Amino acid sequence: MDEEGKFLGVDPLYVPERCCKKTGFTGIAVYSPEFLNFLPEGPSTVLEGWVEALKKGYPIYTYELKGAWFDIGTPASYLKTLVYLLRTQGENLYVCPEVATDGVEFQGYVSVEVASQLEKGTFLENVAVISPESIVSGRFKDGILGKDFFIQVPREQFLPHSEEGFLIGYGGSDRKFYRINGLVKMKVERLNEDFFRTVEFQKFFHDKGVKVPHILQVSQEKGEVFFEDLGDLSLYNWLKGKRNLTLIKEMYQKVLDEVVKLHTIPVDDAVINKFRKFDYEHFRWETHYFKEKFLHSFLKISDEEILKQEFEQLARISDSFPKNLIHRDLQCQNIMIKNGTPYLIDYQGARIGPPGYDIASLLWDPYYQLEKHLREELLGYYIEKRKKLDPYFEQQPFLDSLIYLRIQRHLQALGAYANLSLFKGKKYFLKFIPQALIYLREEVKELGWSGLEEMVDEIYEKLMVEPVGLEPTTS
Repeated sequence: MDEEGKFLGVDPLYVPERCCKKTGFTGIAVYSPEFLNFLPEGPSTVLEGWVEALKKGYPIYTYELKGAWFDIGTPASYLKTLVYLLRTQGENLYVCPEVATDGVEFQGYVSVEVASQLEKGTFLENVAVISPESIVSGRFKDGILGKDFFIQVPREQFLPHSEEGFLIGYGGSDRKFYRINGLVKMKVERLNEDFFRTVEFQKFFHDKGVKVPHILQVSQEKGEVFFEDLGDLSLYNWLKGKRNLTLIKEMYQKVLDEVVKLHTIPVDDAVINKFRKFDYEHFRWETHYFKEKFLHSFLKISDEEILKQEFEQLARISDSFPKNLIHRDLQCQNIMIKNGTPYLIDYQGARIGPPGYDIASLLWDPYYQLEKHLREELLGYYIEKRKKLDPYFEQQPFLDSLIYLRIQRHLQALGAYANLSLFKGKKYFLKFIPQALIYLREEVKELGWSGLEEMVDEIYEKLMVEPVGLEPTTS
């Protein structure tokens, strides 16, 4: 091209005497009808037409595009592009919000791109539904589904894979997960404490009746753990599309049943020796994490002395409440749904801490906003279930703890989203910042601590009044 972006030639078909800049061609172009006259009869490339037009003195201009482009001219390349786009958003399922999903099962990478009708009993695995207003019924795997057609594509042609297996998962962990031979393989580059906790805690929770995935094989030499395959349907994905509120309530109640099992495990010497405490020091670590990653690195905001004092006070109060065994990262992406049954995953961070931290994580989850009345019903459900199984459970201290633990959890979450997006290359976590901030703003106003209020108002003004490409999650 020349300085103005005019086409001068194409290497090696027609190399000009002078050249200012070289670039690639996307395959996207707009032509005057006369351009067809420069194409020879029979098969040819558009490049031949360019050269002929150029020789005749006709101008051809270019338009420089920024970013990436994809060739979606074949079913395989279309699906490969779809999988890439889902993964870059930290997703493996997209469902048009108007589509009812009750009684529908999803597996792998699925995109229901238009307002189709999914019949109950439908199963979709690695499928793109592209025809509007179509009625989908039956089982479909690996392909593109239209109104009157299904194009099947071998999954090796569009799913990310290697000799390790087919790559799955997209969360905040440094571990990698692969689907291979009907199992899920967890792979770590270097053995660490979390590797051993994953194995040790699984056996402990399973023996206590908490639903966690079975471990079938462990190789310390290779840094591998093989789990049973629970599928790809997390609670986060299960909630997509239009869900019946009664079914949502019932699913969360099933999750809370597992949480109550976990929370009522007796804290005896064996538990004390196995699990770390969620104490003042760890609460302060979380708020320091928020300060360093979110305030300083992400927002470039300095913190005041009053904020340090209030963080210390928050940690002391949070540490003062009764403790039991907790999951510590109980958000909807860490709950898998298989055959309508929830399983807890990512449990290696479990600690002995206040139960309200788990409940804050689940019922005030930035990944999915529950309706207020449903949240209140589920909170009541947890309390009643807990009372039945634990005669020592104190309801009022638990309720008193929630405002502090909600703040603590959302400060930690904001720190994590900033860290993952800035330093781990996982930009898709940015989309969860607005909802976490909305929760936090409500909470600090209720608490009434001046330092926290001023800080959150400043953040809110910076991110929400003049947004920087962040969108809150919706129910």
